[in-house]
Amino acid sequence: PEKTVGVIQSLHLKNFMCHSKLDLKLSENTNFIIGRNGSGKSAILASIIIGLGGRATASSRGRNVKNIIQEGKRSAEVTLKLRNVGYYAYKPSEYGDCIIVTRKVSADGSSQYKIKSSSGAVVSCKRDELMRIVTRFNIQVDNPAMVLNQETSRDFLNTKNPKDRYRFFMKATLLELLRTAYNELEAESAAMQRDLAQKEKVLPEMEQVVKRWEKRWRLFQNLDVHRAKLRRLKAEEAWVKVDNQEEVFRQKEDECKKENDTVSKLKEKIAAADAKIDEHKTHQEKLQGELKEALERVEKVQPTLTAGQREYAAKKEQIREKEQEITRTEREVAEKRNKVHRLSTRIAELNSIDQNKQAEEKACREARVKELEKQRNELRSRVRTAEHHWAQVNASTMESSMKLKEICREENELRNQKTAISAAIKNLQSSSQSSLQHFGRSIPQLVREIDKVASQGGFRKRPKGPLGSLIKLKDQRWDLATECCLKYLLRAFLVDNDQDGKTLRQIMSRVFVRGERKPAIITSPYLGRVYDYRSKAMYSSRYISLLDNLVIEDADVVNCIIDQRSVERIVLIEANAEARDVMSNPATIPRNCREAFTRQGDQVYRAPDFRYYSAVRRRAEVLKESMGARIQERKAEMVSVDQKLQELDAKHASRQQELQQAQAEQRRLDAQLKSLRQQEFDLAGQIRELQAVEDHEPTNIAVLESTLKEFKDDIGNFEKKLATLTEQQAELRAEVKASAAKLRELDAHRSSLLKVSNNLKAKLIEADMELHKVKTHKRSLTEQKENVEKRQSVVESDLKAIGQQVEELTQAASEIAPERVSSRRKLEVIAAEIQKVESQLAVDENSAGTEEEVTKKYEAAKSKYKEAKDHLNDLHIFLRKLQHSVRVRKFKYEEFLDRMVFRLRVLFVTMLVQQNFEGTVEFDHEKERLHIM
Repeated sequence: PEKTVGVIQSLHLKNFMCHSKLDLKLSENTNFIIGRNGSGKSAILASIIIGLGGRATASSRGRNVKNIIQEGKRSAEVTLKLRNVGYYAYKPSEYGDCIIVTRKVSADGSSQYKIKSSSGAVVSCKRDELMRIVTRFNIQVDNPAMVLNQETSRDFLNTKNPKDRYRFFMKATLLELLRTAYNELEAESAAMQRDLAQKEKVLPEMEQVVKRWEKRWRLFQNLDVHRAKLRRLKAEEAWVKVDNQEEVFRQKEDECKKENDTVSKLKEKIAAADAKIDEHKTHQEKLQGELKEALERVEKVQPTLTAGQREYAAKKEQIREKEQEITRTEREVAEKRNKVHRLSTRIAELNSIDQNKQAEEKACREARVKELEKQRNELRSRVRTAEHHWAQVNASTMESSMKLKEICREENELRNQKTAISAAIKNLQSSSQSSLQHFGRSIPQLVREIDKVASQGGFRKRPKGPLGSLIKLKDQRWDLATECCLKYLLRAFLVDNDQDGKTLRQIMSRVFVRGERKPAIITSPYLGRVYDYRSKAMYSSRYISLLDNLVIEDADVVNCIIDQRSVERIVLIEANAEARDVMSNPATIPRNCREAFTRQGDQVYRAPDFRYYSAVRRRAEVLKESMGARIQERKAEMVSVDQKLQELDAKHASRQQELQQAQAEQRRLDAQLKSLRQQEFDLAGQIRELQAVEDHEPTNIAVLESTLKEFKDDIGNFEKKLATLTEQQAELRAEVKASAAKLRELDAHRSSLLKVSNNLKAKLIEADMELHKVKTHKRSLTEQKENVEKRQSVVESDLKAIGQQVEELTQAASEIAPERVSSRRKLEVIAAEIQKVESQLAVDENSAGTEEEVTKKYEAAKSKYKEAKDHLNDLHIFLRKLQHSVRVRKFKYEEFLDRMVFRLRVLFVTMLVQQNFEGTVEFDHEKERLHIM
C-alpha cells in the first residue's frame, strides 16, 4: 500500500531538556514510549512540537524556548526526518523522498532553522518554508486532537468553563484554524483593498508624468511644424505690409486723382465765373446808360415843376396872409365888442357904487391874498419835500419788491431742483438694488413679466433688453458720448418677429401706467452672429470708433445698434476743438466716418454738410459705472441746494422786513401828501375867490361914454374891412386851386419819370451786388484752387515716397517668400502671433533637452505606467476572486460547523445512552460557549 506522507521516521535531540543526546527511530504506524517519571517521555513529545516550529507554550514546558535548553548548555538542537513520498509529497524534485528539519534554539531566545533534502543539502533556512511543509503534510502541532500533552489533557478533564470547552472543541476539530485563516484572509483582503486604493491614487501622478514626457516628446515632433509656421507667418507679415502700403498708395492715388479732378473743376468754375463777370459788366453798362437818360428827362421836367411850386407857394402865402389879416380883424372886432360890453356894464356899475367902501374892501382883500399866498408857498415847499421823500421810498419799495420776487423765483427753482435731485437719489438707490431701475421705474416689472411669459412659451424667441443693460464700456470716459449717441436705444427692446413684438406691446400696456413713456420695440431676426461690417467700418490710426469701445456679448444686440445707429462709422474724438477741425476738413476726416462725438457728448457731422450740436446733458445717467459715485454726486448737489436755500431764506426774511417797513413809510407819506395837497387846493380856491372880486375905482362916466362911442365906430370900420378881405381871399383860393391842379399834373409826370429811374437804380444796385458776388466767388475759387494745388503737390511727393516704400517692401517680401501671400488679417494680429510662436519656440528649444534622452524617458515612464496599470487590473481581478472565494469558504465553513456540531451531539447522546446516562451538548457560537448538560 501507498506509504503515508509526513510520517516522522527518526528524531535526534541534543541538549534538549533532560536529554544530552538522543537518537530515536520510529515505526511507520503506532509507537509507544514508556519509562519512569522524569525519564524524558514528555520531552520527546515537546521536541516534536518545537522541532516542527511550534511555540514553547504549546509544549506545556515553559513560556520561552530558553526553558527547553539543558541546564548549563548554551543551545539545544532538534532534528526530525519526515517521509516525503507519494502523491502529496512536497517538492520531491528538490527534497527527495525525505525532508530533514533541524531547529537550533539558543539561550538568548533566538532560533535557527535548516531544512535539508534527503541528500543532506540545505534547501532553506526560513520558518515560512517549514510552515508550508507541515501545512502540506497536515501536521498541526498546536492541535490537542493531534498532540495532546499532559497539561492540556488535565485542563480539559478538570475545566468547567464553557468557553475553554468551546476553544478546545474548535482546536480539536481544526475549525479554529479555518476561522483564523479566513479572518486573516479578510484582513489581508481589506489591507489589499487599502493598498490598491493607495496605488490607484499614485496612478494619476504617473499618468501626469507620462503626459509631461509625452508633451516634451511631442515638442520635438512639433518643432519643425512651429518653425515652418514661423516662416509662413513672417512671409504673411511681409506681404501684409506690402498690401497695407499698397492700400495707402492706392488711397494716395485716389486722393491725388481727386485733387486733380478738383483742380479741373475749379478751373472750369473760375472760367464760368469770368464769363458771368463779363456778362454782369455788360448788363451794368446798359443799366447805367438807361439810368442816365431817365435822369436827364427828370432834369428837363424839374424847372417847370419848380416854377409851378414857387407860384403855388406864393399864392398859398398870400392866402395865409389874408387869413391872418382876417383873423386879426375878427379878433379886433371881438375885442372892441367886449370892451363896449364892459364899458357899458362899468358905466352902469359906477352909477350905483359907494366909492369909499370899495377902497377899504380892496385893501382887506389884498392883505388876505398875500397871507394866503405865503401859506400856499410854504405848503408847496412841504409838498415838494414830501413828494421827493415819497419818490425815494417808492423806488426803495419797488426795488425790494423786485428783489423779493427774484428771491422767491430762485427759491422755487431750488425747491424744484431739490425735488428732482431727491427723486434721482431714490431712483439711483433703488437702481443699486436692481440694475434695471435706472432704465425706468417700470422696467424691472416689465422684465419680470417678460420672463414669466417666456417661461410659459408665450414668445417664439425671448425679447432682449433693455439694450443698455447688455452694453458695457471698455473706457468709462465715453459714457456721456455713448448715451448721447444711442439715446432711446438704451431703453429699447429687441424682438425676433412681429408676433413677439405684438405680445411685448400687450405686456407693456399692462405694466406701464397711462402717460408713462414706453420703451421702443425693434423687430429684427436673430442671427446669432455679428455682421461682417469691417469693409464699411471707420478706419483711423488716431481714433477709435464707438463700436470699438463697446463690450457686447450678444451678437444680435451688436447687429441691432449697427442697423439703428451705424456705430461702426462713428468716431470718438476727445476735445471739441479737435473734433471741429477734423470733421470740417474733408482731407482729415477718417475713412468711412459718418459723424463724431466728443467726450462732452457734442455731436459733429462731417463736411461738406458740416454741423455742430452741443450736448444738452452734462453727465451720464444709464451707463455710469459706479452707482455709489453717482449717489454721492447727487447728495453733494442736495447739500449745495440746501445751503443755497438757507441763504435765500435769510435774504427773503431780510427783504421782506425791508419791504414791510418801506410800505408802511409809503402809506404814511401818501396820507401826508393827500392832506398837504388838500390844504393847498383849499388855499388856491380862497385866493381865486378873493382875486375874482373886481375893484370899482372912481371913473369919469363922460370919458367912458366917449370911449364907448369910439369903440362902436371902430367896429363898423373893421366889419367893412373884413368883408373886403373875405372877397380877396375867395379870389386867391380859386387861383390856388387851378395852380394846384397844374402842379399835380407836373408832379405825376415827374413821379413816373422818377419811378423809372428808381427802378433802374435798384436794378443797377442789384447788378453791382451780383457782380461783387461773382467776383467774391471767383476769389474764393482761386484761393481754393491754390490750396488744392498745394495739397496736390504734397500728395504727389507723398505718393512718390510711398511708391518707393512699396517697392522696398515688395523686394523684402520677395526675399522671404517669392510667391505673394494673400491675407485678410491685420498686421498687429500677425505680429502678435509671430511673437507668440517665437516665444514658444524659444521656450521649447531651451526646455526640451535632447530628443534621444526625452524619448528614452518617455518610453520608460510609459512602460512603467502601463505595468502599474496592468498590475492594478490584475490585483483588482485577484481581489474580486479572493473576496468571492472567502465568502464561499465562510459559507461552507458555517455549513461544516453545523454538521460537526450535529454529529458531535449525536455521538455524545449515543455514547451516554450506551452507558445508561442522559445528557446533551449545547453550542453558543456567538458567545463561543460549549455547555454539557
